[in-house]
Amino acid sequence: MQDQIENARAAIRWSADYLLKAATATPDTLYVQPNMDHRCWERPEDMDTPRNVYKVSAQNPGSDVAAETAAALAASSLVFIDSDPTYSSQLLQAAINDELLWGASWIYKASGINSYMEFIQSNGHILGADDDGYTFSWDDKRPGTKILLSKEFLEKNSEEFQLYKAHADNYICSLIPGTPGFQAQYTSGQ
Repeated sequence: MQDQIENARAAIRWSADYLLKAATATPDTLYVQPNMDHRCWERPEDMDTPRNVYKVSAQNPGSDVAAETAAALAASSLVFIDSDPTYSSQLLQAAINDELLWGASWIYKASGINSYMEFIQSNGHILGADDDGYTFSWDDKRPGTKILLSKEFLEKNSEEFQLYKAHADNYICSLIPGTPGFQAQYTSGQ
């Protein structure tokens, strides 16, 4: 597996470069293509339908996609922290422009900047952190956020993160066949 690390880094860099360009081409603006490509699942090279670009800014809100981008950039920065610290820093600086729960969680993990943890503690309940969600998807990052934040409880015994840990435990257990409680549905794999 060690011989595949560079291939994995190259794949992550390719995606991170795209997000970096979308997030830094124009100050205080993020360019996205929100969902038209979900209507047709094929290779981008084969698509012949229009894919209009949407400009996210203070005048054109899109905090959900901005937070997703921030989270992806912060997570990607961790991949390169040892192998390419300059690139890692560049990704993290681009990520720090958004402060929603998922983005804030990854930014805190990558940077240790306390204002992101304070944001999470102050706004987590408003942003759905108290909900016990069982679906981690492109549209619901709460289970992933809870797993990330449950480490705060485990590593620092921070009582305010006990609920995150409980939700993370429930989510992980839902993925393991045969455990009591809610179970994730699996396809037959046929």
